[in-house]
Amino acid sequence: MAEILSVDIEKISYLTRQGEITAVKEAKFKVNRGEYLLIMGEVGSGKTSLLYSLNGVIPELIPNSRLTGDIKYMGKSIRGREVADISKDIGLVLEDPDTQITQLTVEDDLAFGPANMGLPPEEVRERVEFIVNRIRLSGLKERNPRSLSGGQKQCVAIGGVLTFLPNIVILDEPISMLDPIGKDQVLSLLKELNKKYGITIILSESGMEIESFAGYVDKILIMKDGELVKMGPPHEILTDSEMMRKCGLRMPQVTELAVRLGGKGLDLPITLEEAEKYFNQKLKRESIRPVQRKVVQIIQKEKKPIIKVKNLYYTYPGLEKGIEALRGVSFNIYEGEIAALIGQNGSGKSTLALLLVGILKPTNKDAEIIVDGIDLQKKYQFKELIKHINYVYQNPDDQIFCEKVKEELAYGLLEQGLTPKEIDERVEEGLKIFNLKEMEDMYISHLDRGRRTHVAISSIMIIDPKILIIDEPTTGLDERDSLAVMEKVKELKERGKTIIFITHNMNLVAKYADHVIALHEGKVLLDGTCKEVFSQSEILKQSYIAPPQITQLAQKLIHFNIPPDITTVDEMYHFLIQHEV
Repeated sequence: MAEILSVDIEKISYLTRQGEITAVKEAKFKVNRGEYLLIMGEVGSGKTSLLYSLNGVIPELIPNSRLTGDIKYMGKSIRGREVADISKDIGLVLEDPDTQITQLTVEDDLAFGPANMGLPPEEVRERVEFIVNRIRLSGLKERNPRSLSGGQKQCVAIGGVLTFLPNIVILDEPISMLDPIGKDQVLSLLKELNKKYGITIILSESGMEIESFAGYVDKILIMKDGELVKMGPPHEILTDSEMMRKCGLRMPQVTELAVRLGGKGLDLPITLEEAEKYFNQKLKRESIRPVQRKVVQIIQKEKKPIIKVKNLYYTYPGLEKGIEALRGVSFNIYEGEIAALIGQNGSGKSTLALLLVGILKPTNKDAEIIVDGIDLQKKYQFKELIKHINYVYQNPDDQIFCEKVKEELAYGLLEQGLTPKEIDERVEEGLKIFNLKEMEDMYISHLDRGRRTHVAISSIMIIDPKILIIDEPTTGLDERDSLAVMEKVKELKERGKTIIFITHNMNLVAKYADHVIALHEGKVLLDGTCKEVFSQSEILKQSYIAPPQITQLAQKLIHFNIPPDITTVDEMYHFLIQHEV
């Protein structure tokens, strides 16, 4: 295979207010033409710095950055070339889509690249239509991208690079905001372009979405603390349990199950399809006693709900008839539970959250929203409401007001009129939640996405509302930080708080949620426990949701009498061990 890109970086350094920090340390590797490479590592491992160096963003556009070594493209160094010139051959998709969207409609944003290349209008339209149909943007072409959901904006940013078909596409955490089936659609499209046009694909991932990537990429490169740890085919990397553990990463759920049951070597499954074949060969049908399948019923709880929503509609102004976000939503949430809101991108999850905290108002007068005894359709004091319910935005930058960490934690408390002593005590408490004490005087803009998320969540937690809504709390975080966030959520539940979290990560839903509400096109599709909701995988597909990989495996192995509502690896492992499999 002819080499199209050879990367040889000796060192990338950043000069910050703390001093010189080495982000990537003497990295050296090659990517051949038409390869599909995943760079994986924890937040702060150097993935983004490495990606940004490949098309000259580092050092050309990053103040106080320095690059040593060399990077060659088609045998020629990129040194001395303008980023704009390099971008004709190497397209970069940034982690935050808001920084990449430039036009006033989705269609214009997708057409911007090929139009500026001077392509004929007909070819530009063909490319735009191809992308629109492949990543679920049809019907959104006339919308302003800024009005879309986070996942939809991520699709626009990806599509905007793909429409001009560069030789190399680099994507930083490209599927972090997408619903489960949307993730597969984007990765499948990248694979198709990779094979059809020989486009080299290089993307990064912090490890939370490894099940999505495992079946698509040709090679995986693992990074830790700025160093390249190991590079090889997916089976070689993902079955190396010791190396993955040391690098703070996890294996796909089906791989973990096989390892825990004694499996070894490169024949371990890393995808759902491989796992189905693997366990069909390993399991003995007669060894597992039949388990009666549950008839799923959403049973109304007897407890009094802390949130009651009935017949809720919301329409955003815009276009000819407006944009219907919610269409007759009704549900209850009960005190002291962790509830997950799931659904496809644009299904109305964030809109619903904004209505629950009073930022938006229903567009129908007969809607009912009662939050901890407060009727939001009647007159109330907003300052009083936020003591009962508060909201952490999907993008932490949307809610951060202050320059420094300590100032941000104090901001909401000042608005509540607390005494200086009370504010100091709560700020100290907030700094401890995610170990932010050493960063209390740092500028928030200098922190990575994960730490900014920690600051945003902490600033709301210390206001101490009875109900906390967290929108996509783990977007862009690695396994360690994601679990840290969710463990804090669990602690709040144990203190009697009610938590609602919006997420596309079904593994976290299975591990932490007591109650799941699935939305589809502005309506409630399913409402029940994790087991009740995830056991209905065919219905979930309507909302582009797939259950956790281990649940899907259980449902494919139902002929072995395995319950179809298993939701975690632990549960599957213990079930099989009990039957001496």
